[in-house]
Amino acid sequence: MTGSRHKIIGGMFGLELPFTQPVGGWELPNGSLLLCNARSAFRMIIQKINPARILLPSYFCPTMLQGVPGEFKNRISYYGVDSALNIEGKSLESVLAEDLIVLIDYFGWPAPRDLIVELQRKGAVVLEDACQVLPGALNTPADFLLFSPRKYFGVPDGAILISREEINVGCWDMQPVPHDWWSKSLRASILRHDFDLGTSSREWFELFQQCELNPPIGPFRMSELSRSFLTYAFDPIRIAAKRKENYSRLYKEFSEFAVLGPLPDSVVPLGFPMCVPNRPHVLERLFAEEIYPAVHWPITGVVPEEFRSSHNLSTQIMTLPCDQRYEDGDIARMIAALHAFL
Repeated sequence: MTGSRHKIIGGMFGLELPFTQPVGGWELPNGSLLLCNARSAFRMIIQKINPARILLPSYFCPTMLQGVPGEFKNRISYYGVDSALNIEGKSLESVLAEDLIVLIDYFGWPAPRDLIVELQRKGAVVLEDACQVLPGALNTPADFLLFSPRKYFGVPDGAILISREEINVGCWDMQPVPHDWWSKSLRASILRHDFDLGTSSREWFELFQQCELNPPIGPFRMSELSRSFLTYAFDPIRIAAKRKENYSRLYKEFSEFAVLGPLPDSVVPLGFPMCVPNRPHVLERLFAEEIYPAVHWPITGVVPEEFRSSHNLSTQIMTLPCDQRYEDGDIARMIAALHAFL
């Protein structure tokens, strides 16, 4: 398959239909709590443990704050993350017992295991935000582990929360995902699927934006459709292999711009993050070619300005798609477009 001119590169996944028989290659981890989205999981963790402080990295997705209940907003603090996505110096030395520390597995690279253990020795609770990791088995000592399948698969909703201790869902009145929101999200997924097959309508993009702006946040279950798809419809071996192959090709061409290094064997990448000093111009040119890198993340007005490394990274980074939707011709098209004006 070669990259076609009508095909856009980037953006949300379409619903991955049709499939004729179950793939059967991936199982939901034992003890998982299946929720409608990651923000709901974050809120439920906070309400469960009632942390003294919530320590977030200075480089993160601000939509995560939607999961923080109002009465906990004044408990938020930040720790430093540098331009290479490493935790800065001694920024976590002041951690105290009963603090909740969020560590992000940036773009699929796992957070340092020794750091997790060190924080727990101080009495802190550690949430490993693995929303940018391919869902599945992940060996971690963290107290909570959180996956977001929508970043890897074409499902309309879903988050997976795993706890070192069995999660007692009886303290929450678990509800179905709100129908109006879910119907809109499902329609966006179907329309994106149809668009990728050649229809001209881009209504899916507006619907996707509406769903992201007003998501349900609370003890809402993952839909049965998403659960069935995650259990039967995806081949994690193929998905991992394709993402690794595409990342390696992009890294070979643009290593001087890469935020992260060569791909370790154990990592399945979310995308190919790179820094370009003239990002607005580069994005404009790529958009004209129907190539849409993600921007992770705008933090101005959210994270204090004292975290200069994170703010500098935020103004230069963009993430090229390298997921399983894209074949050799699509990757070649991205490479050619970038070489033309980088």
